[in-house]
Formats: sequence, structure tokens, C-alpha cells
Amino acid sequence: MSALPPIPTAIATCRAVANAPVDALSVLSIKNVAMPATPEVLWRTIHEAQAKGA
Repeated sequence: MSALPPIPTAIATCRAVANAPVDALSVLSIKNVAMPATPEVLWRTIHEAQAKGA
């Protein structure tokens, strides 16, 4: 038996992980985060939103 989850579960998990930063930053009116969402990408996204007056 495989140690990997079934394909639909794996895809749903990836989507949830990818959407988590956007959900967390929605209070700053951020609607998109470039992937991979590294700490530097998140930092830049937050500071760009703050500079725009979000």
C-alpha cells in the first residue's frame, strides 16, 4: 500500500496550503501571493500593500 494520500486529497491539501497566506493577509486587502510563498515574498507583499495604503 502506498504511503501517499489519494490524488484528490493531495490536490485539495495543496490548494488549502497555497490559499492560507492569502486568507491570512486578506485584512490588508491582499488578494494574491506569488508562489512559492517564501518569507521574503510574504514580507514584500505585506510592505507593498502597506505602501499603497491598504
